[in-house]
Amino acid sequence: MITSLKNLFKLICLLSLTNYIFSQDISKLDIEAISNLSQNELEALVLGQNIENIENPQEESANDFSLDSQENDLQEEASIEINENIYGHSFFKSFPKSITATSDLPLPNDYVVSVNDEIQVVFTGNKKNVLNLKVGLDGSLLLPEVGSIQASGITLARLKERISDTVEIAYVGVDVDVSVIKLSAKKIILIGAVKKPGTYLVNPYTTLSNALLYSSGVEDFASLRNIKLLRGDKIIDYDLYDLLIYGDRSSDVTVQQGDTILVQGTNNFVEITGQVLRPMIYEYKETDEFEDLINFTLGFGRDANIKSLTLKEKVNERIISSSFNLNEKVNKKNLVDIYINRTAINKNLQIVVRGTSVEEGVFSREKYSNLAELVNDLKFADSLWPFFAIVEQETENGKKFESFHFSLQDNDLSQIQLKNNVNVRFFSREDINEYQVNEDIIPIKNFGNIVNVRFGSADYRLPLSGRVSPKILSNYFGFTNQIQEEGSVTSLVSNIIKNSFNEFVDSDNLISINVPVLNKEFNTILITGAVKYPGQYILPEGSMLQDAYDVAGGFLDNADQNSIILTREAIKEREMEALKEAKNTILQSVIGLISNTASVGNSGNLNIDVSSLLMLIKDSENSEPSGRVSGNLASRTEISENLMLFDKDEIRVPLFRNTITVVGEVLRPSTLTFNENMTINDYIKGAGSFNDYADKRNIYVIKSNGTAEPLYTNSFSQKNIYLEPGDTIVVPRDLTNVSGLPLVTAAAQILSNIAFAAASLNSLSN
Repeated sequence: MITSLKNLFKLICLLSLTNYIFSQDISKLDIEAISNLSQNELEALVLGQNIENIENPQEESANDFSLDSQENDLQEEASIEINENIYGHSFFKSFPKSITATSDLPLPNDYVVSVNDEIQVVFTGNKKNVLNLKVGLDGSLLLPEVGSIQASGITLARLKERISDTVEIAYVGVDVDVSVIKLSAKKIILIGAVKKPGTYLVNPYTTLSNALLYSSGVEDFASLRNIKLLRGDKIIDYDLYDLLIYGDRSSDVTVQQGDTILVQGTNNFVEITGQVLRPMIYEYKETDEFEDLINFTLGFGRDANIKSLTLKEKVNERIISSSFNLNEKVNKKNLVDIYINRTAINKNLQIVVRGTSVEEGVFSREKYSNLAELVNDLKFADSLWPFFAIVEQETENGKKFESFHFSLQDNDLSQIQLKNNVNVRFFSREDINEYQVNEDIIPIKNFGNIVNVRFGSADYRLPLSGRVSPKILSNYFGFTNQIQEEGSVTSLVSNIIKNSFNEFVDSDNLISINVPVLNKEFNTILITGAVKYPGQYILPEGSMLQDAYDVAGGFLDNADQNSIILTREAIKEREMEALKEAKNTILQSVIGLISNTASVGNSGNLNIDVSSLLMLIKDSENSEPSGRVSGNLASRTEISENLMLFDKDEIRVPLFRNTITVVGEVLRPSTLTFNENMTINDYIKGAGSFNDYADKRNIYVIKSNGTAEPLYTNSFSQKNIYLEPGDTIVVPRDLTNVSGLPLVTAAAQILSNIAFAAASLNSLSN
């Protein structure tokens, strides 16, 4: 009856503990009830065994576990997420990789012997023998001819005493030496607020802190400062912060066979941020002083305001702020967060001068009132870049911060007053060269103006301040004897200055400088339309299209860069020659048709054939070849930066036009308003639709950039052409009635294409 009541009580305890373990209220676990359970009952609890089998558990050996299997499981669990915002949780990112004892570590005398440990007993004296014995499952060690000795659960030192006492009784004149030659893995139980509660085999040298790693991490609500080690009827309290914060291992005991480690839960967390060295979320106890909490963060930051310390706590469902002293205990406060404020820092520094082209140093603020006085005492290197330097300083006792740039060429440096905490930075020729490939070397985003400067084919992007001239810059870069002063162009925000070699201008208004170089071939380029400074420019041979854009000051806001027209004399001459040959071919064919018709006396088809051809010749007489270079000629494109200009090239930048033009064999050739929902057929209908001469199968589109796209493929399937403002739809004349004359057909296409290209340009220019 008593046994049944005992078992019933255990059953009730186990059911209650099971409910607690799998709930979040870990802090309410009945530690006394857990400590009263047997090893097998605890294992049944955490492993989910059938309660009915607890009454008569069978003895298990550590060998019943697969060590390799457990090690593999631990490796796989390494991917479990860890909350690194809570201090101490990152400790669990490392996982034990082996549970096998190493043989080269000293074994302390207080080591507790357990089942399956191998003990070596060496007899000397009257009896010489070496025995390698294993502690049995019943915890005993059997010595042949001597008897059984209880070994499990006692220290190695105590075991040596027992064996010596027993041997001394059994033999006379025999000495004995006892050592451990092989250690068994220890079976422990991890429960509570851990990721993986369960029974684990651990390395025999494992300490309490190391054993926690086998759990694959702890829950966010786990208490690292109130960990319980249950060993029989003994309970050992452990605070992991002792190790993690203070490096104190005095309480980090070595686990023993059958130990149970319970990680309890807690709500006592406070986030400490602001001017501390390690801002994180920390666990606190009521017995902690606030100074302890600050120590957890490794102390105050350099700028911490320790004269005014405040916290937030929860009081009666409200969050309130209150002050605290470092030596004050936390007590019953329900802390939410602690923020350490930054103190106001007032700097009173001297003048600091830096740069690779100046003798760096720190100069007395009291000695220099303005920049001119300071510059007079500085020593500069020959590599100094004199046209740009930076000053940063504070005003009104640090309430304001100002920065500006200056040039050593300026005459008014005495007007620049030096204030507080002044930093002056100069640059060198090497810095300027480096800036051409690495713009981060000079903080130009905050200071000064970048100007495009070209000497012949040598391009520079230069930070400039104050007043400069093409002459002073060319002298600095060593182009003095190579300059062709006539033809220099300076582009300003408001206008351009031609023949500007000796003209000083304010760099704040400067866009670009272009200086021709002697002994070079030059090209005359005309740029018109929607640019800031249209006109004729002299550019050195080898200049690119982008150079013309730059020297003209760039584009107006309403410029249509997709429709830029570049015409070239050489292309125009080739088109003129092709036009002339096409006309001759058609005229000879017309004469041939007339002669042939007259000889056979049949004029049935003469009017149709001849009229079509003569109409083409007439249309071509009204259009002049353009010589256009087609493609995307917009600024900073691959084409514009690599397309070389030639003498007499003309560039027209049209204004943006929101229209589509329809030309060719339609009833009313028209320019229509662009509508992104309209198709090519819609625009043709808007131009009155096709006339009787339309070649509907050879319609094509001349894009605003001069390229052409046919509407139909070779298989006569219609393509989906995306129309854009400025495009021209071309409906050519049907020439199929001119049969048997392939040369005439080709010539007619040449005349037609040239005429329609000219019509497309007219639509963009008007």
